[in-house]
Amino acid sequence: MARVSVIIGAYNPGPFLPATVRSVIAQTFTDWELIIVDDGSTEDIGDVAGMHPAITLIRQENRGLSIARNVAILRATGEYIAVLDQDDVWLPTKLERQVAAMDASPEVGLCYTNFEMIDAEGRRIGPGFDGGAETYLELLHGCCINASSVLLRRSALAASGLFEPFYVGTQDYDMWLKIARHFPMRFVPTIECLYRQHDRNLSRKYALLFREVEHLFHHHIALARAKQDTAALKAATSGLKRARLVYGSQAFDNCRVCVRKRAFGPLMTHMRFAALVAPKVVVQSLFAYGRAVGRHRRAERTTS
Repeated sequence: MARVSVIIGAYNPGPFLPATVRSVIAQTFTDWELIIVDDGSTEDIGDVAGMHPAITLIRQENRGLSIARNVAILRATGEYIAVLDQDDVWLPTKLERQVAAMDASPEVGLCYTNFEMIDAEGRRIGPGFDGGAETYLELLHGCCINASSVLLRRSALAASGLFEPFYVGTQDYDMWLKIARHFPMRFVPTIECLYRQHDRNLSRKYALLFREVEHLFHHHIALARAKQDTAALKAATSGLKRARLVYGSQAFDNCRVCVRKRAFGPLMTHMRFAALVAPKVVVQSLFAYGRAVGRHRRAERTTS
């Protein structure tokens, strides 16, 4: 029985999974098991099972990431559960530092670390989110936790429930909030995880993610009202407002790309979403664009 059970839900991971698995094998903390659930991949990922004797590969029909993770959790034996996405990479001290932090604070249900972003080739391209949230109220203002940086205490997971299959892209934030409602969290500020950005990332599907985030926040707003918790209500309302700005801005960024490519059909789809979700973003952006065009034309008249 290992102290840490590492779980990976894998679906057509492309070339990234071996590097992900190697980053587990390279951990300075060695008392781990790795459970990979192949969620109906059309790619053959069987070779990873032979990379280390502590690796278990489970195959199932395609049922989604949440169910794949839940299957791995139910097979896991560890006191701690470490979540790892199929394309991300850990730095060698990740588990060592988190296990030490969790052992020192038995009341903590979730520990996460700082992270950096890398591209498809593994080049570092920027910092992660601004972390530091350690309470439910702080986390309601917005998700600052990268899934691959998380270590969960099994007892906290048992009390909070498994990953919600209803969510396709927001199951992580839902889980962190469920745990944070009942247990303290701990943030390890050192960079221990590398989050890979590439064309397959679900995070690019902003419209789907916003609908799920909106549903999630309405749930927590309803909980706050039922408990007459004014602080939680204020935090959840603020979080929903922030989500509207974030996803509305993503939609408007897609509008800019469409203008450059002269793709006017998709342009209108992105514009409608942006105007519905974050109309102030659209108005302010169009106003700034109009001013920039005006300055450019005045400069042309001056030089002609």
